[in-house]
Amino acid sequence: MNVSLFGSIGATLKTAQDAINVALESRDLIKNAAVVQQLSAAQHGVLSLTAQLFELQNKYLETAQELADLKKSLVQRNSYALFEISKGIFVYRLKVAGDTAGTEDPGSAEPEHYICQPCMDTKGVRAVLLRSANAFGFYSLNCPICDRKFATDEKTPRINLPPAPHDPFGRLR
Repeated sequence: MNVSLFGSIGATLKTAQDAINVALESRDLIKNAAVVQQLSAAQHGVLSLTAQLFELQNKYLETAQELADLKKSLVQRNSYALFEISKGIFVYRLKVAGDTAGTEDPGSAEPEHYICQPCMDTKGVRAVLLRSANAFGFYSLNCPICDRKFATDEKTPRINLPPAPHDPFGRLR
């Protein structure tokens, strides 16, 4: 037998074995590519879910802050009661310690004051009414925000001037 024949058979077998190894490596690379593609898709899904989680957390924090603000507003609103300052004229007045019976609040350190009812009801704004005298000798309560004037029955004090030392016609008394 010819040695060269064995050499060529050996070379052919070696080439076949290399081809099989290349095919197996290709198959492994294809499997790895599929795994890498699945990992990439999973990673994309995780990033998407993380973004949604972040969005939901922000929405939760905003809602929690809004709820806290509404609770604070409700507590503030409940510290006032509708009060008739004159016939048919209503404003909000700070509740006094006796008005808060049955609640946890034993009373407020705030001085007694009046709040504009339209501003509180429509805008949710606590506008303290300012007292001023009008031209007719009565006090009114004025809102600095909506400029409404609430007439009161309270009269301005009259100043009694001492009599003049002489009468209007220039004669002495």
